[in-house]
Amino acid sequence: MMIQELKKAIITSISDVLETMFFMVIEFDESETVEKSKIFDIQKAYGCFLKFRGPFSGKFIIFIPEDLLVEMAMDFMGEESENITWQHTEGTIKEVINMVAGNTFGHYDDTIEFNIGIPELIKKEDIKDVYNSDREEGLFFRVNTGKREIVLKIAIDK
Repeated sequence: MMIQELKKAIITSISDVLETMFFMVIEFDESETVEKSKIFDIQKAYGCFLKFRGPFSGKFIIFIPEDLLVEMAMDFMGEESENITWQHTEGTIKEVINMVAGNTFGHYDDTIEFNIGIPELIKKEDIKDVYNSDREEGLFFRVNTGKREIVLKIAIDK
């Protein structure tokens, strides 16, 4: 596995998905670490993970603040905020991680086959534990949307 190529594929994928599907202008903050991220301090942040298998295996993990996720669901569903339900936000975060993962592997190497699992929500109380698992190495991305940040990690099984 070539880490730099994977990193480039993830950045391209995140940009494609967030800018095209959710009309966001984004920038990546590579100067700071997850410890400096405020994502774990937010009372209403939601997480989701998606496992994958292939020449290397692991999982994508994403965290999105609730208010930003509601805005994303509004854009994605074409609905007003009062019509957005928990099912809409749940479906949106699952669709985001699904699109980012699938798009990443296409950009990484479209000749390699990866099996992608089903997105699963992370309970609020488990967010830090899921993120900080020491059984894997990974790449961490802080994506600034201008309003809030989205945190994404790809964890590669050791």
